[in-house]
Amino acid sequence: MSNKTTLADRLADILVRLNSGESLSMSALAEQYGVNKRTLQRDINARLAFLPIDKSGDRFHLAAAAMGKLSNQDIRNFSSLVGVSQLFPSLDAGFIANILSNTLASPYLIKGYHYEDNPDLRQSLDKLTRAINAHHCVSLHYKGKAYPRLAPYRLVNNKGIWYLAAVDETTLKAFQLSAISNQLSLPDTFEPDPAIQRAIEEADGIFFGSERLGVTVKVSAEVASYFQRRSLLPYQETIETLPDGGMILRSEVHHPRQIIPLIKYWAPEMEVLDPPSIDAAVRADLTRYLSR
Repeated sequence: MSNKTTLADRLADILVRLNSGESLSMSALAEQYGVNKRTLQRDINARLAFLPIDKSGDRFHLAAAAMGKLSNQDIRNFSSLVGVSQLFPSLDAGFIANILSNTLASPYLIKGYHYEDNPDLRQSLDKLTRAINAHHCVSLHYKGKAYPRLAPYRLVNNKGIWYLAAVDETTLKAFQLSAISNQLSLPDTFEPDPAIQRAIEEADGIFFGSERLGVTVKVSAEVASYFQRRSLLPYQETIETLPDGGMILRSEVHHPRQIIPLIKYWAPEMEVLDPPSIDAAVRADLTRYLSR
């Protein structure tokens, strides 16, 4: 590893080596990473404080009972977490320990890399984390409507905005945290449904539902490279690459408003081929805008 590594790379490397049972030297690591020993001490004593680390002089290692407990996904989660620290209201050891748990059991799910700059969310996050971990139902008010009993499953950060994924009676819904008020944890509990956990995990964004609407679009050669590099549409699939360099793409959405803003963003380089209802909705939105 070269000198002057990033914080995320440095901590990920230390985690991997500790997890595999290595005994590490503070002096050797400082030289390897191109940082001073004080920085390494801060890494161990503060940034990795959630781990049971045993120290002896210049050397340190993970307690035997904890070796091998972190999965590769845990370590990737932590590296990503460090790289986007402003995403979270606070990075204390307890918060990090909640992130570093197996995927379905963790109360947090991060989708995207921007962040909602709202320090007041921490209290709400803490309350909901406790309710999710204890499988306690919650009651709350959301956008003028009372929800007397919800089963909270995950806290999802989608493109920087925090949402609560919860079941209202039999329907999985997303509630934006900044719009929640009068939140209370109830004494009654619920049994988490693995199928709902998977639906939240696999959803492309925060639109949930068992049925998905297929949408077929054509993108011009001028913008096709953006869609080749990464998926910009929900559940994006390439159907055909056209002779002129354009592309026919298929997307699947749980709700029309999941894709209509994206189509308008890429207009006029994107054309809806199917279904007609989506094409009509896009045209109606653009017509209203142009008539103002």
